[in-house]
Amino acid sequence: MNGPCLLRTRRPAALDLDAARQAATVEAFRAALVIADRLDAPVGTVYLLHFDTPYKHARHYTGWTADLAARLAAHLAGNGARLIQVITAAGITFTLARVWPGTHRSWERRLKRRGGAARICPRCNPTGAMRRALLPPSGVVA
Repeated sequence: MNGPCLLRTRRPAALDLDAARQAATVEAFRAALVIADRLDAPVGTVYLLHFDTPYKHARHYTGWTADLAARLAAHLAGNGARLIQVITAAGITFTLARVWPGTHRSWERRLKRRGGAARICPRCNPTGAMRRALLPPSGVVA
């Protein structure tokens, strides 16, 4: 058969409007909980550390903190995130490459999910890193 393939789909025998309304209400409730959770979330600083020497595949660390100075002191002491403990033990130094003050943890999560920290690192990409529009959306809780 060389013609277009037409798939037949079965229509539901009857549409259950009550079930559809209930599902929509549950989804709206869940969305409202997520928004409320973000509004109550603490505001802090997302930061990007650049490793002066790569450790295996890692060249950067992205983190969030409410107190940046205390968190950097913990990192320098080899405490905190496991990756920072390992590079400190290996004698690898790091520099604070970039900060995003006034953000929530969800912004850190978004940056980590996006990947490619070298693209936003001014040490790795001096000409393009600052051109990238990597600011939390204004008016939106990130």
